[in-house]
Amino acid sequence: MPPPGFAIAISRYFPVPVLLLGTILAGIPAPSAGSTTVYRQAADTLDHVAGTVRSADSGTPLAGAMVVVESTGGNAVTHGDGSFRIAVPDAERHRIRIDRLGYAAVAVDVQPGEPAIVDLEVAAIPLPDVVVTAVLSPTSANETIRPSAVFAQEKLQRHLAGTLAQTVASVPGVAVTSMGPGTSQPVIRGLGGDRILMLEDGQRVGDVVNSGADHATAVTPSSARRIEVIRGPSAILYGSNALGGVINVVRDEVPRAVPYRPTGFTTLQAQTVTRAAGGSGQLTVGVTGHMPLRVEVSRHQGGDLRTPIGTLAGTETDTWSVAGGTSWVDDWGYAGGSFRFYRNDYGIPGGFLGGHTTPVRTEQERAAGRLRSVIRPGQGFEAIELDAGYTWYRHHEWEPPSILGTLFERQIASGEAKARHAAWGPFASGAVGARVSWEQFGFGGALYSPNTERRTQAAYVLEEIQLDLVLIEAGLRYDRVDLEPDREELSDIGHIRARSFSAVSGSLGALLRVTGQFTLGASAARAFRTPDVHELYSEGPHLAANSFDVGNPSLETETGLG
Repeated sequence: MPPPGFAIAISRYFPVPVLLLGTILAGIPAPSAGSTTVYRQAADTLDHVAGTVRSADSGTPLAGAMVVVESTGGNAVTHGDGSFRIAVPDAERHRIRIDRLGYAAVAVDVQPGEPAIVDLEVAAIPLPDVVVTAVLSPTSANETIRPSAVFAQEKLQRHLAGTLAQTVASVPGVAVTSMGPGTSQPVIRGLGGDRILMLEDGQRVGDVVNSGADHATAVTPSSARRIEVIRGPSAILYGSNALGGVINVVRDEVPRAVPYRPTGFTTLQAQTVTRAAGGSGQLTVGVTGHMPLRVEVSRHQGGDLRTPIGTLAGTETDTWSVAGGTSWVDDWGYAGGSFRFYRNDYGIPGGFLGGHTTPVRTEQERAAGRLRSVIRPGQGFEAIELDAGYTWYRHHEWEPPSILGTLFERQIASGEAKARHAAWGPFASGAVGARVSWEQFGFGGALYSPNTERRTQAAYVLEEIQLDLVLIEAGLRYDRVDLEPDREELSDIGHIRARSFSAVSGSLGALLRVTGQFTLGASAARAFRTPDVHELYSEGPHLAANSFDVGNPSLETETGLG
């Protein structure tokens, strides 16, 4: 039962980035050719399709329309004067598709070297279902193999809370574990910890939330554009151990398009039960015609939790983060980078039966940098995605007066390449990719665990087959994990030594469209999880969790079927 009190979330959204509008409208069928007027202008350089998009009623140019070349996937957003220009590989005629909110989508043929004026008819446009992006390709939420939940716009505002777990707690099958307002962790269908993957823009967060119930997820939800809770075969793209599911916080930290005018949002929150208040702001501007810039800042503070029998001391929170990102956007795709710094200070209550004697203060710090490029080469490939990232994380647990009880440090460097293809042979779409990572774990304080290095390599493939009313999705993934502690020794918990694990995981799902509004889906998956560093080598008191951690260096892999 939630504590007494209520929460208030107030948000003001400025114009939505035009790339998101183009994505939302991608499924709207084009009207007949009779509703569109195409004029020819003077000749232009070959190997580019160009033109101007106008309103058919007033003749005024339309900025923010998404123009896509169907044969290559090349795209552009119209400028303030309604103009666009997209490179094409040859001088043949190409069909372009034009979408804009409030106007009927159209598809017209354009000859390179003959710029066109396209007039769009004003139309009431029924918006499609919420789009899920953490799957093989952007998909309506009711067309995923297994149930998915998406928090965006008004729904995200209604459910927004101080932590990520509390924000998604309304999803069926999702529960929350907590040792205080700042430590809530999500549980999906009874699975938590390392059996759930926590992602930011598709990349792992890199905290130590799975090593203790007192650890908070190092993600702030207040600046999220969208939060997705994903289960099913597509989860294999992100890891072999995602049997519980995937929670993906989407921010678009590396901008994918140049807005034609500044866009952004602000969010303010307040909560009575902890006397908490906070807010966040995000702004994206076009520095040049090819370079967007995104900046973000957030802050959230809360006092001790108030209950009917008094105040629970040691439950205060103080969280803040800053982030920035930029990219170069062109006809071939985009490439850019981003950074984020996050800090969270929170308390763990004590002084009661079953807890430690006094409250414990915890400090989290996380710095992350990312490089990302998405190339649209055509020739049967929708996109080639290249990602590289580095994350540094530090976690202190302080006991009164200022004694270091436990220290966790983690560094992660990773790289990933993924190719998404369009229809090819029997496959409607698919993806193939590989990922490598290096991690360094460090420990200190009363917890006696060896510093450990972990190296992982993975390769995966995911394919979709469309058979009339049935969609089949199948995935296969191979993972190898090597763990090497900084010393080999015989201890009270066993023989501490290097370990290596490898396994194949897979998933299979099917979706039957019974009627236009009703679908029936089923899926099966085999997941494997290697023992965590803490499960293998931990030895010593973890006072904030009020536990004495004992590892087992001889643990084997865990296999799950579901």
